[in-house]
Amino acid sequence: EIPELIELARGHGTYQLPALVPAEITALIRQPAQAAGLAYEEDPVKGRLDDVLRDAAVRDPRALPLLEFTLEELYGRRTESGVMTHAAYQEIGGMEGAIARRAEEIFSHLDAEAQGAFDAAMHDLVGLDRAEGDPATRRWADQERAGARPGARAFLDAFLDARLLVADLRGTGVDARPAVTLAHEALLTSWPRLCAWLEENRTLLRARSRVTAAAAQWVQEGR
Repeated sequence: EIPELIELARGHGTYQLPALVPAEITALIRQPAQAAGLAYEEDPVKGRLDDVLRDAAVRDPRALPLLEFTLEELYGRRTESGVMTHAAYQEIGGMEGAIARRAEEIFSHLDAEAQGAFDAAMHDLVGLDRAEGDPATRRWADQERAGARPGARAFLDAFLDARLLVADLRGTGVDARPAVTLAHEALLTSWPRLCAWLEENRTLLRARSRVTAAAAQWVQEGR
């Protein structure tokens, strides 16, 4: 939304951070806690909670914001002595459960008009992969067009502020336009509201996926 930053991004103003290695993820989990005088519970069966968090984060290189949500939830449930526990981790449903809780919390605080934009927003942001089983997948939506419907701007802004959606430029050069998508694939499998919506709309999403693929082939073959 800031023209000067968009111009920088088109030139040499973007630096792509490499994915963190497991040792770096371990450090960002443990060291801030140590500096704050906090500790992670160590269970004789489940092991150290910080190791459990690291293993969950390592499985997905895009998991840093998801890890942040989880750590914040664990911090809010720490014991009086400052220990973050396995019981709290299970209570929030693990890393994926933490983001589902956050999504429902943000949704519940929207007004009726913004909540009413959920259906149209998900049609913009969610699609089906044409792989076996038609798994749900994230789609990029033009931010201006997606936000033009009643309540949609407030819906998108709230989820962007909570980092449940991410924004980026799509396209190249002067044709690049701001677009939004779901920040985490975990929302597609962990947020009950979105899971229910997917089941209700799977037939329509499947049809759209097939039509989109057919249209692309039609254009590729010279119409």
